[in-house]
Amino acid sequence: MIPSISSSILVAASYFLQGVQAGAGAHVHACVTYDDAPPEDTTVNFKAAVDWQCMNHFGSNANLKVSSSGTFCADIGYVELKASSSGGDLCATDKSYWSMTYGTTEGDTGYIKTQWKNSGYIYLVSPSSAISVCGSQSLCDDKERGWDGTGELWIHFQPKNAGKSWYEILIERYKRQMARLQNRGEL
Repeated sequence: MIPSISSSILVAASYFLQGVQAGAGAHVHACVTYDDAPPEDTTVNFKAAVDWQCMNHFGSNANLKVSSSGTFCADIGYVELKASSSGGDLCATDKSYWSMTYGTTEGDTGYIKTQWKNSGYIYLVSPSSAISVCGSQSLCDDKERGWDGTGELWIHFQPKNAGKSWYEILIERYKRQMARLQNRGEL
């Protein structure tokens, strides 16, 4: 009798362990980019996992202060999708979503919803010209990104560019750069 009890325990344990299988995960950073310094010191508050489905790890809320132009990032932490079903969910076949919001003391706000794939891939569900997902702190235009192993992701928000097309953003940057060069007498 004891061998059959032991094998039953092993079978039950294997089903339990299958229910908590980890999926692809990445260390997430949330960034804001200001082309011009804010008029006064600004606090940016990031709220992680405001909406999610089939995720094991969610990261945590973070904030930072901005007082000059540039890109500034806060550490959100580890975010991981759930790769298998347990407790009545259907995560083995359902899509994995994770979202984040930000708000500034200047009144700027934003929301990003991402879909995660078990192959180590993330993409923005409703992409905007003012939001991107990058492989470093450097600003990029990517709306999707893959990684190997435990990746590093930087989600970039551009508060002052919300609602603008990439073309409008690039033209404004070009004009600012030309004005700087002209002010320095380099044109």
